[in-house]
Amino acid sequence: MSPADRDIPEHFQVVHLDLAREPDQAPGSAQDRYTLLLPLGPDGRILEAEARRHPGYCRVSRMAPDGGIVRGLMRPGPDRDWRFDFGETEESGFRFGEERFAPGQHVTVLRGRDLYTYEVIVLQAL
Repeated sequence: MSPADRDIPEHFQVVHLDLAREPDQAPGSAQDRYTLLLPLGPDGRILEAEARRHPGYCRVSRMAPDGGIVRGLMRPGPDRDWRFDFGETEESGFRFGEERFAPGQHVTVLRGRDLYTYEVIVLQAL
């Protein structure tokens, strides 16, 4: 954690999502992982008001197919979706505003026009 990260409010947590049920990746893959930094309530749901209050802390990173890391920001979007802003490309967490982030839960990510299922692997407090 960098010195600037020490100011992140304590209800922000790191969430690791691994690709879950895909025909060519059964039973899933840690090689296709998202790491999110989000404010979560005790029930595991995103605290949208806190996210809007601290937009620079809502972050996302994804392991790229070439092995690199792509980093961006998360922001609330329409229909309870959350946009992953990686600069030129945008992906989104489908209805993340309704999801409960807890180990074992499944969430959906929209990449291009395709939906992918990810499993919440672990939550880490800062």
